[in-house]
Amino acid sequence: MPSKSVITQIRLENIVTCLNAAVTTVELVSKGLKTPFLEPIVNTVCSLLAAAQTIKKNKDECVEILEKIHQLLYAIIQVHITSNTAGDLSPKVLNNLGEFTETLHKIHAFVEAQSETRDCTAGLERALDVFAVNRVHLLGDMEAIKESAHQIILYRQCLFEQLPLHITFATQAKNIPRS
Repeated sequence: MPSKSVITQIRLENIVTCLNAAVTTVELVSKGLKTPFLEPIVNTVCSLLAAAQTIKKNKDECVEILEKIHQLLYAIIQVHITSNTAGDLSPKVLNNLGEFTETLHKIHAFVEAQSETRDCTAGLERALDVFAVNRVHLLGDMEAIKESAHQIILYRQCLFEQLPLHITFATQAKNIPRS
């Protein structure tokens, strides 16, 4: 029996194929009827499809989201087919299309964030490699800083220990009669 990751990969490939067909159909509807929100929906889903190919984490969740998007795209197509007004949709349906567009943008941000996390991790690793040459030097600097801090503490401690002596001397000097 195939592993879960193999099954997930097969599901991903299948839904990407199905979504490509659905997006093409919605794009034709968008160009023909000029329905608001359809063009941004098409563009966002195309970006999602490209980003979905590189997902490593939460792949099952991503596949489930793409399957729901697939269902919704065909529902949008169905709304246009059954519309009695040649593509003019009610304000309520247009509002729902707008909300769906917002949701798609949030999903896209989620998928991109996963990609950006990998980019950030890779960037950090590159930075660590770049600064690795200086790590030994930095450790030496840290030792010097630590020694300097220790010397400053000892100096201040010495000053505080001598402070009562200075106060006593100053008090006695104040009491000396002046001529």
